[in-house]
Amino acid sequence: MAREVAKAEIIDSSNGKAAATKEEILQSHVQSILRLDNIIRNSASATAQKSFARHSSKLKQQRDTLSVAKKSSAGVSNSRSSSSNFAKRKHEASYDKAKDEQQQEEAYYESIAKALKKAKKQKTA
Repeated sequence: MAREVAKAEIIDSSNGKAAATKEEILQSHVQSILRLDNIIRNSASATAQKSFARHSSKLKQQRDTLSVAKKSSAGVSNSRSSSSNFAKRKHEASYDKAKDEQQQEEAYYESIAKALKKAKKQKTA
């Protein structure tokens, strides 16, 4: 069957057991991955293959974004390059007390409007 992998055995002189080299182990791993890929390709439906492709591309994007984040996250220092990195960052909004009070007031009046609308609806029904 396809699962059997031909190996060149090297006899270890100290204990007499067969020892595989790193190249053989790597080659057998690659062969097992290729067999698994062929089995999936032959037996899986088109939707399953598309789902697998989406999932793998999503993982690749996540890996790329992590690597970019690692590259761009410089340690805190007082060098010219770190200053330039901080200057390139987008502005992060901080807490604005007036804006928060306005949002709370709007939410309050919206809740009053909803309550009045509901009361009017119940009155007419």
